[in-house]
Amino acid sequence: MLLEWPPILLDEHKHWDKHNKCLKANDFNKRLSLRGKKEFRADLPPCFFVGQIEKSKIVLLGLNPGLNDKRMKAEKKIIKELGWEKAYLTFFDWFAKEGLYSQYYSRFAVFLSGYLGFEHFQKERRERYNLLGENIVNLDLIPYHSVKFTNKVVALPDLLDVYVKNLRAMLELVKPEVVFMNGAAFRPFLALLGVKPIHSPTVICVNEKKKRDLEIQYGYMELGQKNIWTVWLTNFLTGQSLAATNDGLFQAGKSVKSRID
Repeated sequence: MLLEWPPILLDEHKHWDKHNKCLKANDFNKRLSLRGKKEFRADLPPCFFVGQIEKSKIVLLGLNPGLNDKRMKAEKKIIKELGWEKAYLTFFDWFAKEGLYSQYYSRFAVFLSGYLGFEHFQKERRERYNLLGENIVNLDLIPYHSVKFTNKVVALPDLLDVYVKNLRAMLELVKPEVVFMNGAAFRPFLALLGVKPIHSPTVICVNEKKKRDLEIQYGYMELGQKNIWTVWLTNFLTGQSLAATNDGLFQAGKSVKSRID
C-alpha cells in the first residue's frame, strides 16, 4: 500500500534529508522566545507519527514528541538505516529490539490492554510494545522534539495552521475508531482540532490507597462523513500527581470501553 503523505510532512523530511535541520522549528522558537527545555529542537529528525498507519485503528494523539538522549541516538541510527518512512512505520518493533524504555508508552499499554478487553495487562515491556505496535498509531501535532511543551504556540496561528491541517490529513489516512488524548495540555487545542464534547466528564479512581482519580472527557471529531470517538484523559497518565497504579489504569481502560460501546 502506497500512502499519500500530506505535503508538509514530505517537505519537512526532504528538508531534513538535505540539511539535517527541521524546516520551521526555529521559527516557533524565535517567535515565542523559547529557550532551554521548551525549545523545539531543529537539529533532531521531525517525527509526525509512529506506528502502522495501514492497520491500526486506535490513535494516541500527542502535541509534540518528547526528548530522551538514548532514544534519540537509536532513532537517528534507525532512520539512517531504514529511511524515515520505514523507521516510523516499524517504530514499536525496533523500539523493543533496541531495549529502549518509555514510561509514556508502557503506561498507556496497560490502559490499552484494559480497553481492548484483555483479562490481564502485560507485565513484560516487550509484550507491551508488541501490543502498541499491533493496535495504535501515535500522531503528533507539531513534529519537533522538546523536553517540555508550551501552549504558547496557540498564539501563532500563521505557523500552527499548517500542522493542524496536516494532523487532520493524517487522521484521514488512519481512519481510526477512537482517538485518545493524554494530559491537561490539550485543553487549549480541543476546539482547534475540532473536538466536540458530548458527555460531561467522568471520574475513575486509579489509586485507591492514595485516592487519586482520572478525569475523562468524551466527545467526537468529525472526519469526512464520520464522527470519531475522542477520549480526553485530562490527567497525564504518567504524571506523578496522578500516581495511577497499573491495576487502576487497566480498570480505567475497561471502563472507557464500556462507556463508548
